[in-house]
Amino acid sequence: GLLSRSLRLSDSTETGVGVVAAADIPAGALLVRSPAPLCVTAARARADPGVGPLLLRAEATGPAVDDNVAMAAFLMRAVDVPPPELAPWIRALPASFDLPLTWSEPELLQ
Repeated sequence: GLLSRSLRLSDSTETGVGVVAAADIPAGALLVRSPAPLCVTAARARADPGVGPLLLRAEATGPAVDDNVAMAAFLMRAVDVPPPELAPWIRALPASFDLPLTWSEPELLQ
């Protein structure tokens, strides 16, 4: 399997869907195995035909693009043009987030 027997899936009304420890986990234990084609990495973002050229152009006129920014750009494009192997995961992502970063001044004061 892809998930260690020390973990279990959890669906909580308080914290949402996630993975929690089901047993003690020894140091160095392998917990999750993910096939490389399903991983979103900075290298994948830079190799993407839709994102890579944009990152190269940005770096040609300024500092190197941070790996996290490269992955974020890849994910933003993947919402509109999902790679087939990531399409089910992309469709499962929430369409919006309620984050303090996006709150108005009155909402922050509440």
